[in-house]
Amino acid sequence: MAQQLGIEEEQLLSKVSEFLERGILTRVGPFFNMDKSSGHVTLVAMIVPENQFDEVASIVNSYEEVAHNYRREHQFNMWFVLATESMDCAKELLAQIEKRTRLKVYNFPKEREFALDLFLEVR
Repeated sequence: MAQQLGIEEEQLLSKVSEFLERGILTRVGPFFNMDKSSGHVTLVAMIVPENQFDEVASIVNSYEEVAHNYRREHQFNMWFVLATESMDCAKELLAQIEKRTRLKVYNFPKEREFALDLFLEVR
């Protein structure tokens, strides 16, 4: 990354640390296309009572297969992506989440993928 940006590695690591501390970034790591590696990706929604939101988010986020958990201003107020080894594994984890949270999960498996080139300037 440093080479692509034309900066020293130490400078990159310093900026990444700063951005993580400031909440500009939430994580830095590889992005794997699970579909191309025989895995399964699905979008999941939940209707979470406001007084339970933090507790449910903590449960959902405890699964390493969960990414991109977002709060929305909508009846379906929690949305997250689940990336697993297989569709069966996804169904099993979603059943566990339902059991632990005592809330219904709505599974929206990916039917097709759209690639967007999005670049944001960060200062």
